[in-house]
Amino acid sequence: MPEGGEPIVEPTEGTFFLVGELVETGWDETKAKAFDGDTTFTLAAGTYSFKVLAEVNDWDHEVTGFDAEASSEGVEKVGGGNIVIKLTEATEVTIKIVNNKVVVLGNFYVPAEANYYLIGSFVNWSLNDAYAMENDEYTVALEAGAYDFRVLVGERTWANTIGFTDINTEASSANLLAGANDNNIHINLVEGDLTVKVVEGKLVITGTFSAEAPVASVWNVVGPAALFGEDWNINSETTVMTKQEDGTFVYVMEDKEFNAGDSYEWKVVANHSWSAEQYPARGNFNFTIAEAGTYTLTFTLDLTKENPAQVVITKEGEPIPADKHYYLIGQYCDWNFANAQEFVLEEGELVLHLDRLEGNFKVVDGLDGWDIVNQWGAYPDALTIAMPGDYGMLAGNGSVDLSVAGSDYYTDVTLKLVVAADGAVTLYAVSGTPASQEDKTYYLVGAFCGWELDNAVAFTEEEGELLVHVDTLAGNFKVVDSKILGWTDGHNWGAVPEYTTMEMEGNYTLMVSPGNTDLSIAGSEYYTDVTLKLVVAEDGALTLYAVEGTPATEPIAKKYYLAGTFTEWATNRMEFVDGAVTVDLTEGATEEFKVVVAGASDEWYGADGTMTRDNAANWELFTTAGNVQLTVDQTGTYTFRLNTEDGKIVVTVDYPSQETGLEAIMAEQENMRKFIYNGQLYIRKGDRLFNAQGQLIR
Repeated sequence: MPEGGEPIVEPTEGTFFLVGELVETGWDETKAKAFDGDTTFTLAAGTYSFKVLAEVNDWDHEVTGFDAEASSEGVEKVGGGNIVIKLTEATEVTIKIVNNKVVVLGNFYVPAEANYYLIGSFVNWSLNDAYAMENDEYTVALEAGAYDFRVLVGERTWANTIGFTDINTEASSANLLAGANDNNIHINLVEGDLTVKVVEGKLVITGTFSAEAPVASVWNVVGPAALFGEDWNINSETTVMTKQEDGTFVYVMEDKEFNAGDSYEWKVVANHSWSAEQYPARGNFNFTIAEAGTYTLTFTLDLTKENPAQVVITKEGEPIPADKHYYLIGQYCDWNFANAQEFVLEEGELVLHLDRLEGNFKVVDGLDGWDIVNQWGAYPDALTIAMPGDYGMLAGNGSVDLSVAGSDYYTDVTLKLVVAADGAVTLYAVSGTPASQEDKTYYLVGAFCGWELDNAVAFTEEEGELLVHVDTLAGNFKVVDSKILGWTDGHNWGAVPEYTTMEMEGNYTLMVSPGNTDLSIAGSEYYTDVTLKLVVAEDGALTLYAVEGTPATEPIAKKYYLAGTFTEWATNRMEFVDGAVTVDLTEGATEEFKVVVAGASDEWYGADGTMTRDNAANWELFTTAGNVQLTVDQTGTYTFRLNTEDGKIVVTVDYPSQETGLEAIMAEQENMRKFIYNGQLYIRKGDRLFNAQGQLIR
């Protein structure tokens, strides 16, 4: 808060709460300043950003309404919902809540009017701070660096802008670039000023620019105001990282109080510009606090490392427990917690030995499911670890899957885990043998096995040739070299899109992904007693030979399956027996499903819409539609009924009975409230209402 102003005095009680730059506690929602809906105070000259909460310590109950007409001129509501005011001198400010909308009164700075306004990263994209272009021209003095900007037409709104597509290139200086966002103009300013003119609706831009990005001279850590006190402000002087003697950059945030479950995003940006270098290159990092307490956050940037930006979060007075358990979970164990392997203590080090490591993985500290365990993975812009090598892992939901570089898979793998006192995790790939071309196993996968990699059939060596035998080959298929990575680019081979069939007793040079499509054998709906041969060239190219097979004499029998979120889709799809499938579902979930018709190939039928208890009858499904959304309003058994008359796919869902019985309701007292209305007894449990007979009313 600028010096010279009077901070809001906190009342003993209040209905609303202020957070932001106009209160002495800043953006800390746990210490938001209470007021009764009408407060007046004096602020010094400066720019202030703030919000109003309806409940302390709760961003989900923000007062989002803003009455621009009732507020004084010069009050701006910007992206992210912050209200911004700018004062040129000490001013009395009044904030009221009227009809659940914020009204702000005072003598505020009102920008000058003009035909055009210059806005960009140099004013943090603030509409109020956009430069009025008098006589349709403006010159802004800037330090050398990277900047994005565009021009607003007629008023300070985003309704009408001109940018990169509206430049008079002949009259402008060289080396103007398309910005990171649509229609922004990007410059790498070498020296001097930036001048922008509007001439006959076109932009003339002059200055000394370079096509090469400037060397990063300053780095900022940015994120939400609730964490940093400023909302993603790349121009902040308070979050600049300090360069160390070893060339790294550090920013330390001390004595920060968090609640359990608090989650924040952040990133590091160079030269106060969104168009400059930043980590991660796309998206943001994220961390989640497991336990409430006071923490120190140390943000570091080491440009010599594969994943340069990291944050170490230290809880005061509490070292990491010595009895914690850590596990590796990933594609090697089908992401199944029950099969995840634990790091064990060997000669004082946490070590894990695997016969084979293939695909992506993460580290977790328990086996109780993703909603409960802590997890560590890769930074979004550094997805691999070298063999051998080390990787400082990213904690929390912002991390992504990690893999070992250099080979499709490794055998005889040893990994080591180092856990620092503050809980930071570093993974070491100690040793492993990379796969060779000779080690590879190839598989045939397709409609004949439900496109399930686990059910794919391996080519095996017979008298020096790689052969596969299939009793019935119907529909399309591909060749893969891994039951784990089969759908990853570079690991599956199929047809050239313009030529999707091969002849029986013919051959086909397969196309590796990406860009390929499914292959089939021409001449019959399906073949029985099929033998295929695979020839692998020295460069890894594959040729498939259809050696023999008997063409079908009768149509293949169709089967019908239910697949959805509750069956892990195709993995555990359920066959309709006598036209019905029963599934146990849990109240509160919104499930999705489709019907699969399995014949020569699988066809998936769905519908666009949400199925509820009131409309769950006779839904016709189509191959062109999306997943059916199913609202589960009660825990119990749901029956899916299938009707295929007239060639249509029609589904009806029988919901479980709502006759729960009074005894069953009363047996569980948690979250129960009884009340009398119009002489009748009612029982409320959560969002459900029952009558005195135990019947669900709504």
